[in-house]
Amino acid sequence: MAIPKKGSRKIAVDSVEYRWYVRHKPTYMQEIFPINGDLVFAVERLAENVTSILIVEMPFTRPDAITGKSIILKPADIATHIRAALAAGWTPLLPGAPFIYKPGPI
Repeated sequence: MAIPKKGSRKIAVDSVEYRWYVRHKPTYMQEIFPINGDLVFAVERLAENVTSILIVEMPFTRPDAITGKSIILKPADIATHIRAALAAGWTPLLPGAPFIYKPGPI
């Protein structure tokens, strides 16, 4: 599985290139029930063989949600979560299932 190039953004974290992506439109559940924190973004390392994707599930709602506490993601936030996921055990170059990272409340 790879992140789509269209709509994704590149970021360099500690001299390593990554691509991150937030779905443009909310899913049905994110739009109807945005209470539990449904802001999710995916990250992959830019390498020849992409093998492991990072999924970050934020404790906030999407900015386009009707209710709930939302935030706007900045590149510095993305870099912070990539570093934290790496420290928590995400190995982007090893094959495996997507690594789910849930940061605590800010």
